[in-house]
Amino acid sequence: MITIFFDIESGIPKYEQLYTQIKDMIQDNKLIANEKLPSKRRLAHHLEISQITVETAYAQLKAEGYIRSVEKSGYFVEPFTKLTIPQRTEEMENQTIKAKVKTYHYDLKTSKVDELSFPYELMAKFNRDSYLDGFNQRINDSELLGFKELREEIQTYLLAYRGIKTNIDQILICSGSEHMIQMILFLLGKNQRYAIETPGYPKSKKLYEAFGVKLDFISLDESGMDIEEINKTTSNILHISPSHQFPTGIVMPIKRRMELLSWANESKTRYIIEDDYDSEFRFSGNPIPALKGLDSFDKVIYLNSFSKSLSPTLRISYMVLPKPLATILLDRYSFYANPVPIHDQVALSLFLKSKGFERHLNRMKLIYKEKRDLFIELLKRSAFGSVIKIEGEEAGLHFTLSFLDETDELQMIDYAKKQDLKIYGMEEFRFVSEDRPVTTFVIGYGSVKIEEFKEIVKRFERAWKNARNKIN
Repeated sequence: MITIFFDIESGIPKYEQLYTQIKDMIQDNKLIANEKLPSKRRLAHHLEISQITVETAYAQLKAEGYIRSVEKSGYFVEPFTKLTIPQRTEEMENQTIKAKVKTYHYDLKTSKVDELSFPYELMAKFNRDSYLDGFNQRINDSELLGFKELREEIQTYLLAYRGIKTNIDQILICSGSEHMIQMILFLLGKNQRYAIETPGYPKSKKLYEAFGVKLDFISLDESGMDIEEINKTTSNILHISPSHQFPTGIVMPIKRRMELLSWANESKTRYIIEDDYDSEFRFSGNPIPALKGLDSFDKVIYLNSFSKSLSPTLRISYMVLPKPLATILLDRYSFYANPVPIHDQVALSLFLKSKGFERHLNRMKLIYKEKRDLFIELLKRSAFGSVIKIEGEEAGLHFTLSFLDETDELQMIDYAKKQDLKIYGMEEFRFVSEDRPVTTFVIGYGSVKIEEFKEIVKRFERAWKNARNKIN
């Protein structure tokens, strides 16, 4: 007979104490495989507890596979195999979690935005509204393409600001570049060759390679991706950023755009992926129309997100598919659930519908222009102002800063780190080796506070002087 001692003062229910002690007996081989357990009535009588208490404990043991019940025979212990624990080695004892990436007080990363200017109150309101206003009717919704009202707002925005006329059933709401590239590979396949820009966006390169895609790296001329190099490859898919090339800032002229569209139209399997990642911010002249707006052949897959306009952690992006690809998506991948939470999509659609997004963009253009102008002015007035060249500053949240003297890129990066300043050399964005006539840095300023620019330039100067002294 099993004897159990209950701890009355522990507050733990008796059925749970009974379950635990029987389980421990089985694990310690004090109750062996196939051994019959006392009946519920006999055990209850022996322990002076209710039969329901025993029944509850047995039910849990059975559910977890420690015992089995045989009709008209009773309960029996199931075989139990102890976990084999390997002898710990010195290497195992010394294993540690990899340290976090080092952070810097001043970081000129291009993907950051102004944290003080996010529309916190408005977005909080719309998030609250997304739950309280009819959420019960959407709680089980999971449309493949995403929330219809959000797609309608994006459709309106694209026509007004990017010159793109599209149907809402061609718009797919996504959760960032990882999701967008995954969906593109679903539709176009991994076996084709893809061509990307060099220098270019390292994350796109890493994502394609992670999915096993073969890549061609196409260099840039003054108009963007070199059409002659494209024609020397067997790539059928181009991934480009024509409105503000990353990281050089080149704006692709109309002639090159039409050449690329003509190239795409030469074969049914050819497509252009247009990454329009920061097209919202242009600080002089009219906005540059999207390549997709010129796409009379329906050969352009358009990508954009709210990472630069709102926040990179919002994780809401979208793509506009050519009609044939949208049809394939709906026919073949209807089982695929949209990964963006419905309440986030609803809140964003309310923000767009209220014109809050439009007002936010107009406000941010002024803020970022003020930052850009001050930063560039301070750089030009600095100790190295006479030996630098600034390009790509008319749009987006970064520009390039080139040194026309003999400054070494890696040395300057190292000296900047010693000043607690993180800067990014163009070499990080090149995917093939090439001769570099000048040292160039990619300067992001979106998250820098106005009062920090002077100190950043001072640290930049010290890094430059140290690098120069080492050369001399």
